[in-house]
Amino acid sequence: MDGSAEDQLDLLLDELDLLTEDDIPLLVEAWQREDDAARRRAWSRAKAEIDRRRLGGALDRARSEVGRWAAAGRSDYHGIGGLMGMPTREAQERAQAAPAILDAVVALLAGQALDDEEHAILAAPWQALQAEAEHVDDEAPGD
Repeated sequence: MDGSAEDQLDLLLDELDLLTEDDIPLLVEAWQREDDAARRRAWSRAKAEIDRRRLGGALDRARSEVGRWAAAGRSDYHGIGGLMGMPTREAQERAQAAPAILDAVVALLAGQALDDEEHAILAAPWQALQAEAEHVDDEAPGD
């Protein structure tokens, strides 16, 4: 994988731990608004390009990182000492957000091989979240 794509992937994965409990539902909602059939077609083309470019290891690494981030840990459960009960809302939302994040990863790894529409359907939810975060940063007091 070229350094630029690897750097971009690392930045994306590093941002997972920076997502707030307000960000995650926005990401899920944006992802759910996308056309599922078009997303599957774009994913198929992206995966073929990832395989062609031998970037499966990078995709596996991203899947592992996203899985770690999305997995409910002991502190994510209601109940006595985390031993019983249901996962918290935030833990459930992280699991729901994982596909949107993996779509962004796949769009990143496939790069220019995707047409604009395919890239947009995979990357748009993550990019919308990033744009929202930049907008909030621009409006922060004291700037």
